Amino acid sequence: MAFQIIKLIVERNLHREAPATGLGLFRIAFGLVALQEVLFLFYFRHLIFDVVPFIDRASPILHFFLLVWAFVLLCLIFGYFTRRAALVNYVFWVVFVVFTPMWQDFDGGFDQLMTSSSFLLIFLPSERAFSLDNLRWAWKYSSATSLIRAPRKVTILAYLLPLGISLGLLYLDSGIHKLSSEFWRNGMGSWLPATMPYYASPLDVSPILNQKGFETLIGLTIVGFQFLFIFLYWHKWFRVPILLVGAAFHIGIILCLNIYPFGFAMLVHYLLLIPFHWWRRIRDFLRISSPSLTVFFDQECPLCNRTVLLIEHFDIANTLAFKSLQEHARSYRSLDKIPNETLLKDLYAIDKLGNLYSGFDTYLKIMVHMRYLAPLGCLMGLPGLYQLGTLAYRKVADNRVRSNCNDTCSIETSHEFIDERPFPGFFSKFA
Repeated sequence: MAFQIIKLIVERNLHREAPATGLGLFRIAFGLVALQEVLFLFYFRHLIFDVVPFIDRASPILHFFLLVWAFVLLCLIFGYFTRRAALVNYVFWVVFVVFTPMWQDFDGGFDQLMTSSSFLLIFLPSERAFSLDNLRWAWKYSSATSLIRAPRKVTILAYLLPLGISLGLLYLDSGIHKLSSEFWRNGMGSWLPATMPYYASPLDVSPILNQKGFETLIGLTIVGFQFLFIFLYWHKWFRVPILLVGAAFHIGIILCLNIYPFGFAMLVHYLLLIPFHWWRRIRDFLRISSPSLTVFFDQECPLCNRTVLLIEHFDIANTLAFKSLQEHARSYRSLDKIPNETLLKDLYAIDKLGNLYSGFDTYLKIMVHMRYLAPLGCLMGLPGLYQLGTLAYRKVADNRVRSNCNDTCSIETSHEFIDERPFPGFFSKFA
């Protein structure tokens, strides 16, 4: 019966698409939590790994591996070779938890959570949002006649699987263990750790701890929540209540207990429970209604196409619009006056006031209109830096290679690359 229910859920959600926004933010937040743990291990490496701290030292190779691990996590955070970084990160979690003194001092729910989620990230398409892999993908498949954008959609299972496996099973296991504790059965399980010196928070939470009825309510609610989570989270109408209750519990752990890595590790998984339309509203809030700068580029120049994809990738507020000189130049009076022999030698931009910019000035205006790069744009406009930037631009622009397209070349500037596999890569064999 349970197998049939699981099969039904998988079949129902496998081909349902969702934005990759939450999954990409989860990858970044998870990587940051793991990175702080690795930096913690490196800072206290002698106390943790040495047989006798600072006297009988552990092998220096452990210290080297910790640095490699930190670099791998940076790749995971920025989405650079994401799947490979996730695989190496998982191997490091297994090796360090099982074969180093971490198994004595760091075992528990935190390591279980980080190991299981690291394993799932190997197969989840988390690189489809906020990643350099999207840019690499676009560069790889684009040509002189078409700009290819990486896919931005994932299957809903990419959200449900880590929630069910990493959180749901961990909660269920924790709930079963809590039933063997008299404190938890009496509703005082949440009160006990906060009163112990090892877990004591630097904040004074005694006014809350002195409220027995409130603490009992919290303790019993936690036990019930952990048992019910795996059965309710995949129902759409339960997700927001679960999100609010679960996030409140783990924020409480961060504030009231001295185990903030565990609290943050659990909390970042709740990014996957945020309703998809919330992400769309945040995106619409951050983006302007219409681009404030129109940029014209030579579509028959591979370097120009890559530059457009690069700038589009980091244009968070959607302030720029890119158009082909070959198709749109004669539609604008200010560009129509430029002779044909010089038109394709520069990058041009027109703002909403009709002002025309060319060459290095176009890049300066692009940075200013992208907002968060405005300080850099103003800096590059200073005397001296402006002349150096102009010389560098002219050297690249005058020596760039153009394709051998003629009037028969097909022009496609808005084609979207769609990968129909819900889990591209190794996992697609099982999808």
